[in-house]
Amino acid sequence: IARQRAKREGVEKQTTFQIMDCEALRFKDETFDCVLDGGSFSSLDIKKAIPEIARVLKPHGTLIAIETLGHNPLTNAKRHINKMLGRRTSWAVDHIVRMDDITLIKKYFHNVRVFYFHFFSLLAFPFLSFGVGRVMLRLLEHVDHILLVIPFLQPYAFKIVIIASKLISHND
Repeated sequence: IARQRAKREGVEKQTTFQIMDCEALRFKDETFDCVLDGGSFSSLDIKKAIPEIARVLKPHGTLIAIETLGHNPLTNAKRHINKMLGRRTSWAVDHIVRMDDITLIKKYFHNVRVFYFHFFSLLAFPFLSFGVGRVMLRLLEHVDHILLVIPFLQPYAFKIVIIASKLISHND
C-alpha cells in the first residue's frame, strides 16, 4: 500500500519501505532526524521500543507521537467491550499509553511536551453524523482546551501528542 501511494504521489524514487521489529531496530545509531508514531505504541512493548527509538535518533532528533491515553474509565470500558467483541486484542487493551510511559519517555528524551485532547469533546463523537455534532465538537474542544491545562484532568484525556527531543551527550 505504501509503495502504491508513493507511486501515486510521484515520490517512489525518493522513498524506501522496510518492515522490522520496532523493539529491535536494525538501523545504525543516530540514523534519523525524526521518528513519527501514529498510534502504534499500544502494539509494542514500550519499555523496549523507546530506548530503540532514542538510539536511532540523531542528536537533537525528535520523537513525535500521537497516541491514545489509557486512564479514562469510560474509554477503558469501551476498550474492554471491544476486546470481548473481538474488535481489539488483549495486548492492545493492556498496553494503551499511560502516564508511566510518559515518565519512561522522559528518561530517554528531554524537553518532552505533551498535549492533551478530547476530554469533554468525546461527548460529541456519537453526534458527528448530525449537523449539530460538528458545532458541539468545536464548542467542547474549546472547553477541553481550557480544562486540560489542569494536571489532575490530563490523564483522563482521550488522545495525546508527545513531542520529545533526544537527550544530548555532554560532548555536544
